[in-house]
Amino acid sequence: MKKYSIEEVLPYITKSENKNRMRFGRYKINMSSKIMNIFKDNDLTCQKCGIKGDHFRIYNTVKLFKDKIQIIAINSKNILECQECRKKERMTRPYYIRFKIYTIKEVIPFTVFSKEDTRKEYDGNLIRMNSLRYQVFSTKGLKCIECGIEGKFFAMEKSARSNNNNKYDIYHFNLYALDEQGREVLMTKDHIIPKSKNGSNKLENLQPMCCICNVKKGSDLTLSLLKEEDSGYF
Repeated sequence: MKKYSIEEVLPYITKSENKNRMRFGRYKINMSSKIMNIFKDNDLTCQKCGIKGDHFRIYNTVKLFKDKIQIIAINSKNILECQECRKKERMTRPYYIRFKIYTIKEVIPFTVFSKEDTRKEYDGNLIRMNSLRYQVFSTKGLKCIECGIEGKFFAMEKSARSNNNNKYDIYHFNLYALDEQGREVLMTKDHIIPKSKNGSNKLENLQPMCCICNVKKGSDLTLSLLKEEDSGYF
């Protein structure tokens, strides 16, 4: 995929009903396409975080980048969004049906440290309070061990896959933090030694981590190497 400067591409983008093809290497690119005009109309800038593309890459199609971060034309919205913002948007809050928000003090003090199925009633719903996630948050804090973002509230939720007849039709508490843009970020429990490396599911091998850092970590023991070789995806 060959790189092209902004000056080599942007001035040749046109608005036309007819295809205005221009050759870049061995590829002919339609410079009047809707995607190309979205790049131009949005000043090459992600509408969410404001980063601006500094070069194009062309291989069959035209792609806009800022360093290693791709800035994508969203056809349905006529806007640009960078890959980083799109990934964060998908990860900040998975698909849940929300019932109600509760404070930290309304949940954490009632955590149960046993295998007994001890449930507590919240607004007519019975919640299992011996979840390992609650135990981690209760004993090891509410902050992501990597980025430091801190859980601010619990939400009683159930999976959007619920159909009133299956295992997903059970309410539980999810802990959420808020990022700098005020978006919700789900807090999770992370295995210090990953399960893929025979790490246990015991409390001593668990730590609080936001979903973004958790996904980025994957099955690695630490994020430090990933931070040094950040691909710009998160």
